Amino acid sequence: FFFQAEDGIRDFCLSRGLGDVYKRQVHGEITAVKEMSFNNIESKKEEFRKYLEKAGAIEKLTRVLVGLYEEPDRPHNAIDYLKKNLGSPTDMDAEQLRVEFNKAKDENSLLKKRIENLKREIASVKPEDS
Repeated sequence: FFFQAEDGIRDFCLSRGLGDVYKRQVHGEITAVKEMSFNNIESKKEEFRKYLEKAGAIEKLTRVLVGLYEEPDRPHNAIDYLKKNLGSPTDMDAEQLRVEFNKAKDENSLLKKRIENLKREIASVKPEDS
């Protein structure tokens, strides 16, 4: 039986060679890295939670979810219920709205050009007062 020496102190466990010493060191380093990573993730979660709380999002989500829970007749589509109660329209198509917006923008541009042309035409017809 051989005893393993670490930093001049003898262990009471049986030695399987120097590999045990290195394995313990690597395991300790990996544990430390995992702990640092876990702490970093936890701090990011806490920061995000504070952001949501400050913005009032947690309160609003809680209110809507409690409303869904207390709903006597559960809606067929819970997502639509959440969208409706969070203020998002459920029956509107975003692509359709984009098309309508672009059409209105183009029409607005044409009308502005027409106004400018009419102003020039009026200025040219207007008799000069001398």
